Amino acid sequence: MKRFALVLAAVLVAGLSGCDEMKPTSLKERNKDTLDQWADTHVERLYQVCQQQYRAGQHIEVETKAQEALRLQPEHQEFLLMLGKVQIELGKPFKAEKALEKLAEIAPQRFDVPYFIGIARERSGNLQGALDSYQHALQLSGGRGSEIVMAATEVLISMGKPAEAQRFLQTHMPPPDEAEARVYELAGRLASILGQHSQAVDHFERATLMDVENLRYPEMLGEAQYHAGMFAEAISTFEGVLARDEAPDAGVCMMLGDCYLARGLNGKAIDAYRRACQADTGRVACWVNLAKGELASGNAERAAQAARQARKVDRRSVEAAQILAYALLKDNEVVQAAKVLKEARKTHPKDPTITCLLGQTYASVGKWDRAGQFYRYALKLDPKCAVARELLAVAEQNRTAGSDRTLPTP
Repeated sequence: MKRFALVLAAVLVAGLSGCDEMKPTSLKERNKDTLDQWADTHVERLYQVCQQQYRAGQHIEVETKAQEALRLQPEHQEFLLMLGKVQIELGKPFKAEKALEKLAEIAPQRFDVPYFIGIARERSGNLQGALDSYQHALQLSGGRGSEIVMAATEVLISMGKPAEAQRFLQTHMPPPDEAEARVYELAGRLASILGQHSQAVDHFERATLMDVENLRYPEMLGEAQYHAGMFAEAISTFEGVLARDEAPDAGVCMMLGDCYLARGLNGKAIDAYRRACQADTGRVACWVNLAKGELASGNAERAAQAARQARKVDRRSVEAAQILAYALLKDNEVVQAAKVLKEARKTHPKDPTITCLLGQTYASVGKWDRAGQFYRYALKLDPKCAVARELLAVAEQNRTAGSDRTLPTP
């Protein structure tokens, strides 16, 4: 019995000793599991909050919480992506790129990561790097994704390569049943940049039909129609835009006026230009166009009034000075015209039109030699200036003949 007690005691001591050796390891494991569970739960809650704040535009708060989550789980993919996205929004493209590059190492097959890297690089001015990233994203996506295609196309435009951008877009253009209106808008803008106005009309027509609520598309369509010489169609388009818009855009009114003017509808053109002036009284182009419309209608006095208003908005406007001087010459206000032109010449010494008009002030009082000097100088400024060449020829004829014939107006 005594021997059994001794054996039992030895077993118990050995057992207790083994428990003591196991106890610290078990506690560490349990503590680590508990901490991991807490971290998972906390990070998940942070992510839900961040999603709501991101949608609400609370970008600073999102950045702070994302950084907190990444301290707990440095390789959390969605938080790395969110941090990169929000830092792009906050104007921190270099930091965004760093976070996204880390994510690219963790998940190299995700095509959304190089896409956002491309955005970060584009924001930082690294256009070639952005293009490389967009092309990599497109490759990973299997050639899908209109957002990636449009982003790469826009970068090529920014790089001054519109022809290459057009080829790229045409190569990766989604099928008609999958394409978005924005893709056709981009195609239309590219065609306009390249002077392919008929193609631009086709693209903008598609965009307009696909998104009838977007007023910008018919505006772009009307402008393309105008440049394509489709004035009647452009008038119809712009009139439709203005009928839908309670607050008419001055630019749309001016383009409508230009279309009326091209069709010889001077009265309607003047009404459209006046509407543009009412929409934006501080825009020089509105008053300049109104002055042009009045001149086309033969009303030099009203043209001069509109041109003076344009010069009140911007005294340095060369076009306003040109039209004002021309209108004054039409009304035989030679001295006033010369005064306007000499002032304008101080700020625009190399403008051939100002120089030609100065020549006309001398020609209008029979000083053909002096007039010829200005026309020659205008040709020196612009050897291709047909108006200066024609005026010089007439001045030479009058000087030789000693005639006082009226000089043709440019």
